[in-house]
Amino acid sequence: LLRVDKFVQENFPLANPENLIPLTWKFSPLSSFFDFRIKKALKEIKTTKVDKNEIMLWYIYNMGIVIKSEEKTVGIDLGQEWINPQIVQLADYVDLLIFSHPHPDHLSIKAVKRAIENGIPVVFPSGKVSLETFNGEGKIGNKTTTMSQMIAELAKIENSDNDLLIAMAPEETKTIKGIKIIAYPAVHRGPSFLNKVPTRWFWFEVDGFRFLQTDDAGLANKIPLPFFSDKVDVLLTAQPTPNPDEILSINPKFAFPLHHHEIGHGRRACEKDTLEKYFQLAEQVKKQNPSIKVIPLIWGEKVRLAK
Repeated sequence: LLRVDKFVQENFPLANPENLIPLTWKFSPLSSFFDFRIKKALKEIKTTKVDKNEIMLWYIYNMGIVIKSEEKTVGIDLGQEWINPQIVQLADYVDLLIFSHPHPDHLSIKAVKRAIENGIPVVFPSGKVSLETFNGEGKIGNKTTTMSQMIAELAKIENSDNDLLIAMAPEETKTIKGIKIIAYPAVHRGPSFLNKVPTRWFWFEVDGFRFLQTDDAGLANKIPLPFFSDKVDVLLTAQPTPNPDEILSINPKFAFPLHHHEIGHGRRACEKDTLEKYFQLAEQVKKQNPSIKVIPLIWGEKVRLAK
């Protein structure tokens, strides 16, 4: 897997300035590699049969994950469809979509539109948002609007009160298609301009498997991380600066550190957010708590977990 770090860095699409990366991406060897990996994942998600006491998990891109049990399939933070339009096709194979916050590397408007057309519910944070543009699909000017209104407008959905658009408030609990979901308030990590959007940690249960998606955010209230201990089987986390403390405090059975090799964040980010750092993180966690399995993944990779 460490060879993938070198492959990404050596074949990063040339662009100057970096905002031209989408124009050069499709001609890069990395684009061909991702196309191969996403096609493989799409075929597997469609055809793989999952046993009753198992779960399958596919890493798509950035924080994008597809989870499949015997009965349910859930898509998490599917974004950046300009990387490959097949990301949007994943909306054909899920029973539910969940998005942690409205940044384009986590929220594909085209995937939302496709899900709604398929009658699939879409879960996201409630709250107000003010964006000059939503990268990749349309503009909403400088106005302040609700998340539901923004998504409906960009996805060209006539009614923002559509029952399939489900905005969740902090510490709200819902059960949707037999999947229990709890939303926890969070604040996006990094520069202040990034944390001006509604953000959630989502805890959810799929056929007895308990997931916590912390994304690239920190908790916004006073809930201590050990609160989640013994409540999480699978942790989906972003670790831009790998630190074992969050994983050790939450104490999941499995932890998947994601949000690496994000082409849209530029060459410097791909050189910094590497699988090598995540393998070092796995060793740090193992030394302190060997019962937690930290598993770095590459695009399109699948994992089968058993109870």
